[in-house]
Amino acid sequence: MVSLIFGVRIFTVILGWDGLGVTSYLLVIYYASRKSANAGILTALINRVGDVFVILAIAFTLIEGGYNFNVRGIHASSLSPVLAGLLILARLTKRAQVPFSS
Repeated sequence: MVSLIFGVRIFTVILGWDGLGVTSYLLVIYYASRKSANAGILTALINRVGDVFVILAIAFTLIEGGYNFNVRGIHASSLSPVLAGLLILARLTKRAQVPFSS
């Protein structure tokens, strides 16, 4: 979580994002039952959808000419609606909000 929040480089953000997905999967399958195993698989699949949104957001950022997710460098006026939409969809998948909840 710390590398996701405070990561400035794209590589650090991706490691933090995937680490958060692995952690949520492990939390879901903690109790060894068939129901938790099925929920864990569903959680992993939803996290992969979020990964696609993050990769698309990174690709869009690189196309726009940026390579740094520095908070001081991104202003609300310079954030494009497409990038903001991709980041919001990615956030919805990590938090398991509707329509990505089960």
